Amino acid sequence: MTLGNDVRSGLADADNRHAAVHPGTATVFLNAGAGTGKTKTLVDAIVGLLEDNEGLRLPEIAAVTFTEKAAAELKGRLRLELVARRDRSPDRARWEAVLADLDLMRIGTIHSFALSILREYPLEAGCPPEIDVMDDAAHGAMMSRLWTEAISTLTTDAVDSTLARTMYRTLRSRATLRDVVESLVTHPAARLRPAPATWSHPGAEELRRAWIEHSARKWRAARDYGLVVEALIEAEFDELACLPILLDMARPTDAMLDGDNPSPLAPVLVDLQQSLCDRLLRRWLAPVGEVIDRYRAERIRTGQLMFDDIISLAHGLLTDPAKADVRRRLRAKIRHIFVDEFQDTDARQVGIVTNLLAEEDAEVVHLAGGEDVPRVRPGSLFVVGDRLQSIYGFRGADVRQYERVRDAWGALTGTGQVLDLTTNFRSEPALVDWFNDLFATWFSDANPNNGGYCGLTSPPGWHSAEVSEPDYGPLVTALRVGPGTDAEDWVPQHVDLSGKISSEVARAAEAEAIVSALAAATGLDVSDQDLPGSGAHAPRALLASQPWRAIVGIDRETGEPIRRPITPGDCAILVPAKTGIASLLRELRRQGLPFRVQGSALLHQTPQIIEVARIVRAVADPTDEIALVEALRTSLLACSDADLYAWSQLVGRYRWSPGIDLDDSLLEGGERIAVHRVRDALSTLGAWRASAHDAVALVEAILFQTPALDIADDWDQAGEQWGAYTFLLDETRAWQDATGGALSSFAEHLEALIDPESKAPDTSVIGEGDAIEVMTIHQAKGLTFPVVAFWGLSSSKSVKSDSVIASADGDIELSIKAPLQTAGIAAARSAAAIASDAERERLWYVAFTRARSHVIMAACATGRDGSLKAQVGGPVFAALAAAHDRGGTSDGRFGWATRIVRGAPLPPPPGDALQDETSVAFPTVDEWRASHDAAIATLPAQTYEVVTERAHALGNDAAILGGGESASTTRGEAPIGDAGNDVGANNLGAGLGSAFGSAVHLALQLAHAGFSPGQAAAKAVADTDLEDDAAPTVARFAASCQARLDELDLQPANYWFEAPVADFSFRDSLKTSSAHNVQQSAARYDESGDQATPAVSGLIGTADFVYVADGAVHVLDFKTDRAIAPEQKAAYLRQVAAYRDVIAAATGLAPGRALLCHARANGPADLIG
Repeated sequence: MTLGNDVRSGLADADNRHAAVHPGTATVFLNAGAGTGKTKTLVDAIVGLLEDNEGLRLPEIAAVTFTEKAAAELKGRLRLELVARRDRSPDRARWEAVLADLDLMRIGTIHSFALSILREYPLEAGCPPEIDVMDDAAHGAMMSRLWTEAISTLTTDAVDSTLARTMYRTLRSRATLRDVVESLVTHPAARLRPAPATWSHPGAEELRRAWIEHSARKWRAARDYGLVVEALIEAEFDELACLPILLDMARPTDAMLDGDNPSPLAPVLVDLQQSLCDRLLRRWLAPVGEVIDRYRAERIRTGQLMFDDIISLAHGLLTDPAKADVRRRLRAKIRHIFVDEFQDTDARQVGIVTNLLAEEDAEVVHLAGGEDVPRVRPGSLFVVGDRLQSIYGFRGADVRQYERVRDAWGALTGTGQVLDLTTNFRSEPALVDWFNDLFATWFSDANPNNGGYCGLTSPPGWHSAEVSEPDYGPLVTALRVGPGTDAEDWVPQHVDLSGKISSEVARAAEAEAIVSALAAATGLDVSDQDLPGSGAHAPRALLASQPWRAIVGIDRETGEPIRRPITPGDCAILVPAKTGIASLLRELRRQGLPFRVQGSALLHQTPQIIEVARIVRAVADPTDEIALVEALRTSLLACSDADLYAWSQLVGRYRWSPGIDLDDSLLEGGERIAVHRVRDALSTLGAWRASAHDAVALVEAILFQTPALDIADDWDQAGEQWGAYTFLLDETRAWQDATGGALSSFAEHLEALIDPESKAPDTSVIGEGDAIEVMTIHQAKGLTFPVVAFWGLSSSKSVKSDSVIASADGDIELSIKAPLQTAGIAAARSAAAIASDAERERLWYVAFTRARSHVIMAACATGRDGSLKAQVGGPVFAALAAAHDRGGTSDGRFGWATRIVRGAPLPPPPGDALQDETSVAFPTVDEWRASHDAAIATLPAQTYEVVTERAHALGNDAAILGGGESASTTRGEAPIGDAGNDVGANNLGAGLGSAFGSAVHLALQLAHAGFSPGQAAAKAVADTDLEDDAAPTVARFAASCQARLDELDLQPANYWFEAPVADFSFRDSLKTSSAHNVQQSAARYDESGDQATPAVSGLIGTADFVYVADGAVHVLDFKTDRAIAPEQKAAYLRQVAAYRDVIAAATGLAPGRALLCHARANGPADLIG
């Protein structure tokens, strides 16, 4: 964009722009807000420097950017500007010479800049003459070798054989230990402190006195802690003997440590546990540092460097007092440095730049963070950045470094200027106003992490009259999909049969709303994709028959925006994380919108690659039964849960083999087919294990010997799937060529790639043509789109904690498995969590400001109260609501739609039922869709109500009279569970919410499917995103419930877990006994004042456990609440009785008992009802 002087002179920040381009001898620190044209300003500043210094040449100037793409763009725009200067300058020969030097100018990332220095002085840096960057495959191979050597070191007598054996036995998973080892490699600037010389502990008598006083204060866990005290004394405080005692100790409650009646013993035992774990962990892991140093030395010796090696070596070369001659020669070559995206630098990168631009005897400036940097020559440094766009903390960037340098700019440069750019040339003026309204509150001075927002302005010549046109579309469309305060706002396809709004269901509903809005925005035919809104709040533009309009560029002559109708290529869908991306891609395919996926990080989350990874893991490790079951359940091997259950009943164990003999003479029909299907799949796995000599051969066998490409609705989907598979094959071949590794190593490699938290590089693109871009918010940094939509706001906030954290003082804190961790890990994690939350806030600033004209977002509330507070989109929608309440969206240009929902989805295609060997003629896809469209059109409109919601909405006076029993709701009744679930007895269930209860349910089911209790708990914890250390507690609560189930002495055919319940005739079960007349109950229900419209005609939900005994059907619901208050108990029993009545009516059995199974941390569960 080239703006004339008359246009630039009218800008609000015109003086700052001129000062930045012609600073004289001043050194410039430029705060450039989003869309303010920082790249243009950088180009103008470089050209201005050449204008003001006639003898200066481009090879004496370096420009450092954050990405290679940004470097290429900067170089291209600089070339265009130099050509323009040459063509209009009277001194054409001079600018011709400048242009000839352009390819000699250093323009690139900080890593390429540092690498160029090392290649000029390799021997001085301790490297060979040939230096190269290690590629991903070579890096993976190196990490595998390092891990193998590290685990060998940790399990031998290299340090202390007894220590090695003791520590290794405490591990429940080698995976966590590997995370720690690999993380230590990525923190070379920080070190693991040596272990304390001795373990400080109190004497035996001091411990006994504390125990006696603890007992005197009537803490219920007195006996348990007394056993711990006696065991420690009996072990004579031998460190290795005391370790398992303290690791198995129940964690004291907060009340014990900080309550009104604190325990004198609990904090002593906690300190003992922490100090001993810290000391032994540091002693045990000390040799790993030596292994890491040895591998670093090998990389330097061979010249195959990691990116961090490059920065470390360049920084060392420029700060080593013995390398003054190198610095002198480099300073003679590089006189000026321009740094882009300065907010994404760290202390060592700042040190590289400042040491290049300082005199040898320059004054040292002490920054607030503790590091010392030399004062640079006046006018030699130009940095540009934006604190609110610092989003790469996971790569080592530190926004505090940006603030420290800014605050010390005067002392650091002597003649420094700190300037602000605020004029936004990217977005609609009205949208800029909306940004300011939103972020001025979000980033107010009261924000402890991101306080201080510099508002954006628009060019004075820009006008927003077009946005009032009917076809322009709303600037901001916020779609809140999900249950609200009104019953009619919710529809059944967004709730699974359990009545729970799972994250998968929420993501699918959110995708449906987003893609439908994009279909309308691009003018695609959405006549059969009706979007009924919520009254007057629904944005009319969602139903527009023509595409919206948007800014697609800037007129180079006038500086005015260019607007035109939107096409798919003008749109981008940005995702905050990779988890569950398949839901979005499925919906884009279903509605027929063209799309393009940017980056391998998102491709690794596609179901095709995830399923292949599951099969590879099963083939690589035949002893892992959980991996085998997951592989069997993939669409490629196609074993259903019913198949697996039949197999577990007949065989009991899962093992693969090239040929499995099976006695199925007692089986009939479907059971025989099911068992044969599992047998054939296991035989296939065994054959692959026997024949696949490497990773490439295995992946090819999986793709070409299964119906991988047949599982697609149409040719477009098949092409997309083949693109994903081709990408995986290419990656596999590259990995095999670089490593030659075993299948087990390849399985670990794939598991790391499909981990949503992985930081895999983004290099690949699937899709082409005029298509919607799908990418992460990080990938969108530096890009601009006329329409920006967000998906993933419904996902739960990630609570995953890093295993290794570098603290502010440069020390390493780590955790193998709580409480086996260093003493400072809690404080380090707390600080890291604060920094992560602050970065997440800045991420949304980056995301919103990518948009030129339109912002679209949706979120599905999964909370019972309809809130989003526990989800990624919680802060976003809270800020939107606040802006809306202030009147920021009241002028008709902003769509504020709540609870936008759609019609019923298509039923699944035929073919799910078990088939025998007889071939069946299935309809074509077109025939199938036509028949189902016709079927859907004839279905009567139905609405469901979730049993749980209705049960908790009723008052406490609704009695349950099922099976001749009633539940008392007398006022003043003590909450159930206070006596049974001792809060001091390791009862962790109450603090973990619904995820913990789901884990207990799943552990019970897995145990009945043949897994051991330990395996079942571990798998349940992993599947419900709990921390790994919750597995023992889940196992205890599951065992508590299982003890009651064992007392029932039921046969497998007479009980069911997770039984779906759906019926249209029992809406009254929650208010009346099954003995009452249904019609009379319905009449009372309609007269009760409930304003639901239309009236609820059905109930849906899932009963935890259903069994048949004595000719009656009984329902039991598992509860893990710490305590159940009387009104809560009544609501729970209403819910269970409703399930019982619906099932009884459907089966013709008599209604039996409605029970709550209230789990305890220790001992059998309490039965209530």
